[in-house]
Formats: sequence, C-alpha cells, structure tokens
Amino acid sequence: MSSSVVPTLPPELPPASDRPAGGVAPDPDELPVTYRINRIRATALRFRWWVVGLTVAGLAAGLFAARSVRPVFDARATLLLADDRPTATMSGPIREAVMLEADGWMDVLRSNRVVDSAVVKTRLHIRTGKPGDDSLMTAAATATTYIAGAYVLEVGKDGASYVLRGGDEKTEIERGTLPDSVGRKVGLLWWVPKLGGEREVPFFVARVRDASQELRDRLRTYTREQAQFITVELSGTDPSRLADLLNVWLDEFITVAGELKRKRTTDYVTTLESQLEQAQTRLRTAESSLETMRASALTSPLSAGPIAGGIEATRDPLMREYLANRLALEEVRRDRDALAQLLREPGGVSIEALSALPAILENNAALRAALAELSANEAKLRTARQFYGEEHASVRDLVLAIDGLKRQTLPQLARAALDQIGFREQALEKSVGSFSSELRRVPERSIEEARRRREVAVAEELYTSVLQRYNEARLGAAVLSADLSIFDRARAPRSPTSNPRRTVAAGGLMAGLALAALLVVLMDFTDRRLRFPEQVTHELKLDIAGFVPRMPEGSTPDALAAAQAVEAFRSLRLRLQTDATPGVPLRLVVSSAGIGDGKSLVAQNLAISLAESGLRTLLVDGDVRRGLQHLTFGAPQSPGLAELLGGTAALADVLVKTEIPNLTLLPSGARSRRVPELLERGRLAALFDHVGDFDVVLIDSAPLGAGIDAFALGVAAGSMLLVLRVNHTDTKVAAAKLEMLDRMPVQVLGAVLNDVTPSTGFEQYSYYSEYLLPDEASATVKTTRPPTIAQSPSTALTTARDA
Repeated sequence: MSSSVVPTLPPELPPASDRPAGGVAPDPDELPVTYRINRIRATALRFRWWVVGLTVAGLAAGLFAARSVRPVFDARATLLLADDRPTATMSGPIREAVMLEADGWMDVLRSNRVVDSAVVKTRLHIRTGKPGDDSLMTAAATATTYIAGAYVLEVGKDGASYVLRGGDEKTEIERGTLPDSVGRKVGLLWWVPKLGGEREVPFFVARVRDASQELRDRLRTYTREQAQFITVELSGTDPSRLADLLNVWLDEFITVAGELKRKRTTDYVTTLESQLEQAQTRLRTAESSLETMRASALTSPLSAGPIAGGIEATRDPLMREYLANRLALEEVRRDRDALAQLLREPGGVSIEALSALPAILENNAALRAALAELSANEAKLRTARQFYGEEHASVRDLVLAIDGLKRQTLPQLARAALDQIGFREQALEKSVGSFSSELRRVPERSIEEARRRREVAVAEELYTSVLQRYNEARLGAAVLSADLSIFDRARAPRSPTSNPRRTVAAGGLMAGLALAALLVVLMDFTDRRLRFPEQVTHELKLDIAGFVPRMPEGSTPDALAAAQAVEAFRSLRLRLQTDATPGVPLRLVVSSAGIGDGKSLVAQNLAISLAESGLRTLLVDGDVRRGLQHLTFGAPQSPGLAELLGGTAALADVLVKTEIPNLTLLPSGARSRRVPELLERGRLAALFDHVGDFDVVLIDSAPLGAGIDAFALGVAAGSMLLVLRVNHTDTKVAAAKLEMLDRMPVQVLGAVLNDVTPSTGFEQYSYYSEYLLPDEASATVKTTRPPTIAQSPSTALTTARDA
C-alpha cells in the first residue's frame, strides 16, 4: 500500500431515503427568479432566428394590414338651443313650458324617425363593392319596401344588355337593356345609363334600420348643464361625404323639431280655446243672473222702503262691510263645495276642474305650482309618445309622474286648501254673525245683488286673462320657430382625428413578439435537456461535483483548452479527496443517464488525474456491451472483465499496465449475451475485495438507461458519480433513473457537468486561465480515432467526450 493518503468514502452509506428522489421537482418558490429569467433568455437565444422571423413576419403583416385601414375624420357642427325656460312672470294654471331639455333633444336626434330619413336621403344603406362605382350609384334609391341583400349587375360587352343577380351570382333577378330602371322587382329605384362596355358592378343594399344603428354608433354629442350650445360630432373615413351626411342629418332634425314645436303650440292654443269658452260661458251666466235680478228689483217693491236695486243700502259703511263679508262667505262656501266635489272624483284632480276655481289657486302657491308641473308633464308626455312606445322608459316615467300628481300630490294639496277654506269660513261666519242683529232689516235682495255683481267682476277678470293669453298663443303660432337651430354647420375636416395605421402596424409587431414569446415559453416548457445548473441541484437533487469544459472541434485541442480541461479534472479529484475518509480504498462507478453524455471521457481522465497525483489507480471498463477503454490505452480487449467474472481468466491475467504511471486498466473483455448476467452475481463484489493493492478502483459502466449493468456495478461498488452533458442529457430520463437508485444501497456523490461553455447559467463553471507553466503552455495533445489518451502525462486528456 502506498503511504499517501487514500481517498475513500465512509464505510457506512446513508439510507436511500435520506436523499430526495432524483425525479421529484422542488417547490417552485425555492428556485431563484434569476433562474427563470435565464431559462427564458437562453431559450430565446437558442431560437433567436425564429424569434426574429416571427417578429419580422408580424411587423410585415401589420404593415400590410395598415394599407387597407383608412384614417378616421370627425365632422363637427354646433346647435343653438332656444332659452324657453319659464320666468317669474309666467304664472297661472295653464302656461307654455319648456318643450324638451338638451338630453331630450339628443334623444330626438338619435330617434329612428330622424336617422332613417337621413339614411334614405343620403343613400347610406346602398354600398358599392368597388370604389370606382360610387358615381354610378348616386342615382340609386329604394322604394318604401325593398329586399335587402347583396347584388351584382353584369353588363354585356355591348354596354347595354344587363343581368341583375343575387349575391351568390347564381340567382337571376331580372334581365334588360340599358338605359333603364334596374331592380324594380326587389324594390330598387336605380336609373342606369348605357355603359361603355362590359362591366360588373357589385353592390349591397342594407336595411335602413341597420344603417341607422351604424350611423348612431358613430355620433357623439357634448353639452354642458345650463348651456344653450350642443356640439355634435360624426366620425368616418370619407371627410367630404361625412360633412354632407351630418348636415343632412341636422337639417332633418331641425325639421322634425319644428314639427314638434308646431304640434305642441297647436295643442296649447286648443287648450286655451277650451279655457276661453269656459270663461266666456261663466261670464255670460254671471251677467245674465245680474240682469235678471235687476229686472226683478224694478218690478218688486222693497220690504224696507223704496231702495232702488239695493244701492242705498250699500251707502252705510256697516252695511257695506256686512255685505262684503256675506258675499265672501258665500264664495267660500261655493269654493268649498266645488273643491270637495272635485276630491271625490275617481280619476284624480284635473287641470280644467282646478282652473274653474281661481280664488283657491290665487290663495295657494303650492297648489298653483303643482298644477303647473302637471301641465308641463302632460305636454312632455304628448311629445314623447310621438317618438316612443308606451314601454319606453321616458314615457313610463312621465305617466308615473302625472299619475302621482293627480292621485297623490294634488289631492293632498287640495285637502290642505279645503282645511284652509274651512278656517276662513268659520271666521267669516263669526264676522257675519256679529252684524246679523243690526242688519236684519237689510233686504236679502241687496245682498244677492252685491254677490252677483262680485261674480260678474271675477268672471270678467278670468275671461280677460285667458283671452290675453289666447291671443298671445295665436300670435306665437303665426311666427313659429323651432326650439333648435344650426349655429355652425359641418365642414369637411382637413386632417384626421386618428390614424389607425400606426396602431395596426404596432399591433402586428406586438403580435409577432407575442407569438415569438409564446414559442419561447412553449419550447422552454417542453424542453427536457439539461440547460442550467439549477436543474441539477433543484430538480435532480444532486450536488455538482465538477465540470468538464467544451473542447474545440478538431483532432488536436490547443494548449489553453487542454490546460483548462486538465485543471477541471484536478478540481474534480480535489473534491473527491476532500470528501474522502482515509483507510479504505475508493470504489467509484462513473455512469451517465444516457448514451453520448461523455461518461467514458470523465472516467479515463479522472483515472489519469488520480494516477498523476500518486494514487495507485485501477480503471475498470465495466461497459461490457460497448466498452472502448482498451482502444484508448492501446490494450487488447480480451481477456478482461467478462473472462474474469466467467472464471476463464485470473485477475493477474486481465490487468494491463498503461503508459501512465500508477494507472492500470482492466478491459471489458469479449462481448457475449451472457456477460450482462454475470454482473448480477456475487463475483463482482468479490472482485473488488481482491484488488486491495490499489488505492482507487474506478469503474466505467454502461449508461443507466442501457440496462441493469450500471445499477449492478453501483451496488457492488457502493458509490457512483453521474455524468450529465449540457444541452444533451434528458433530465426526465435522469430523474427516473435516479429514482431507481434511491431504492438501492448506492450513494450518488454528485454530478459532473460535461461540455460546459461560458453560456447563460454556466458562467460560474467556466474556467479561463493564461497563468500556465511553460511546459503546460507548450504541451500538445495527440489524438486518433477511436478515442485515445494524451501522450504527455502533464496534459493527459482524451477528446472522446461522446464515448
């Protein structure tokens, strides 16, 4: 035995359960954020040409799509809303209220009556399939009823004969000779002149209501509270036609607004006519009653002396006061009875009934205001019913408001007025009673005459008021103007409001980037190759024992690359010596997850490095299926391990001294189908017990994925070093094989990363050095095929990394 320190493993292996299963992925929260970023970045670099291609393709698609997108223009016009708000001087039960507020007028502007008319006048529902046919379609129109759909007008070579077909170009609708009216059978009114030659004109006729809805979607209105100006904007792609369309729309709107104004004024005059007739009838009745009494007074003697018509009785101040109170009491009683009768009506309180009680309205401001509100709501309801059905929200709200006023608000105010009349009646009765004893001799005829005179005065006042308002309403109807007018007409916009071409191009670029990012994420998600050291430490749960840098392509590596590789194996050797325990020879199996990971490269060069350090090293070619270590060291393949396990050769017969001091080779032996079965027998463990003359026994086994060979060798040796090749090893396969190792008494010392480059994730494992000895810098590596060993002990390195 050598007096040097012998690197070995602890004699007692920890149980397999102490090491987490190699195939179990760690908690994602344990992985650093930089690892995830590096993965995506490395994947993007691997597929950089795909990323560039998709990005360029997205940009090209966006630019191509942008060519078909037209800029958006906004045509703007301003409306002036007339200020018809009521003032403090406008009082009374019946008065002309504001017709509609600004929001209500905007509902009229968007109504089907206005928009449908504008669509028909501008032929917006008739669209051509080719821009060059716009002039031809200016004469096209539709009847009251027509069939919407796609059509094609086919004109013959003579420019006169034509065939009108449906959108499928199979259904023939009509045939004729130009010039003629085309499309009468489907409701079209289109006069087409004779054309110069063969021509095909595709066009589409939409429903007016659909075109109206599309037009409404492009309209925007702006107004401020209490402001009289309303701004209207219409967006589109044709600036000249856009301004014409908006002006036609507003003209139609002003026309409809004038009709509404005229209708409301007519209704208002009609209401005043009814009120005037009632006031005139009441005045005539009062005057007739007074004349009748005067005639009776002239023919009947007075009971208290000759007083003509009760005039003399009124000269006494006491009598005048008594008569005034008596008349007021009679009027209060009549108003009370009329108001009580009005409250008993089942349909609620009406405007006409309350208008016949002017004394009550004059003395009750709240009742007068509620009556004015009822009149205004009824006018709004009549206007709203011209545009909306009974189920519309505005109509329902007005109906509920009117019903509430008639059945709740007005009856409550009327009952309160009735109570006030009762209090006044009691006061007047008390006042009249105080004069009754002194004035008992006053003739009843005088009292009746004064009462009738008062009725005539009141009737005259009411008739005069209603007549004045009636004359004003008729005068207003004669010079009628709409509540709205066009203050500033629309003009064709010169510059677009928005240009979506840049947006579309940017969208194409972003779509290309998104597809590229999706590709990168998808490729990273489906990638099973070893790309990052975190995959070893977190997913496979292995320590990284060492690394082997990538060698340049070619038969002979340069001095710097060879020196870096030598230093890498020296680092791996130091790691094994640091973790070893003196006294027991080191038995170590070098394997890999699959073929091509470079486990033979690591095994032979690690053996060379151990031998150079002075340790007696035995390199066993345990790959009895495809072992090539004998070719590397220039030794015969047989006899070897196969003959030794089969009992046909002794240990001394199979050991081969190599040119490397302290390094002995045990070849794999002759290949046969029985050799893998020999690895499972007890002779393998006995073999390791008979090689005590060596400090280190290094076994180059078959890959874990090749069969049971590596597992059997690992159980016999007790420890294993796993070689993983960057950008080549399948991590899923490695995890599955490590999970099998967890159930066996094999301790995995760690992983050796092969073919490492200073790329993303492996910077800390890259080795750069120009600090070399003269002989290291001038050393060369000679290689042949199949893989061979370096001729110089100081740079003993092979380049068979795929063996």
